[in-house]
Amino acid sequence: MNPKLRNAALAAMVLLVLASGLWLALRPASVADIPINSDVTDSLQEGVHFRVLKNPPAKTDSTVTVSEYFWYGCPHCRSFEPHVHRWQQSSADDVTLKQVPVVWNDMARLHAATYYVGLGAENSDKLHQRLFDQIIDIRTVRNVEVQKKQLAVLFAEHGISAEAFNEALASDAVLDQVAAAEKAMRDAEISSTPSMVVDNRWVVLNNEQVGEIGVFNVIDALIERARKL
Repeated sequence: MNPKLRNAALAAMVLLVLASGLWLALRPASVADIPINSDVTDSLQEGVHFRVLKNPPAKTDSTVTVSEYFWYGCPHCRSFEPHVHRWQQSSADDVTLKQVPVVWNDMARLHAATYYVGLGAENSDKLHQRLFDQIIDIRTVRNVEVQKKQLAVLFAEHGISAEAFNEALASDAVLDQVAAAEKAMRDAEISSTPSMVVDNRWVVLNNEQVGEIGVFNVIDALIERARKL
């Protein structure tokens, strides 16, 4: 096999392995089967259900942020998407869901930038869903410029011309957001998607124990801990 093709294939395999991360705990079957809001606060154990982040930021208000680290090229993230938003709709007013695109390489950096550009589009929720489908379809295309052209077509269908799309990708606002997402990902030591972080303090682990309890029950229990800080 041509060395370049072999390296591209290996890179694609690595991304898919990384993207499989929390799927054992977050797969839709377990999410759908386990009732949300079970009281598991007392049963949570560090190192079993969650890990603690190093040097968490000081709290500045009473809001509890739940961050979902995702990649548009991850089929598991696409499947998890409706479940996380269903949970969001039932969460308390002091809880905020923040979606953070991962930045593993130049390809993922492009995908992260499209997320932030897409937030400014009309029907951004619909575009968000379409980006999962589009990027999953083209994720094995290793040429970033080719992917960018294909994504520009999708954005044009949602009212953002190719010129405006490319300008937005290169804008300081989007570049700063992508850089902040990459820093947050590295600070939290995120290595797989989807990954859930509560209050910038606790990362939900990928294991059978979390799957048995239910990831949203673990998240809700950690939210209760955050409220007491």
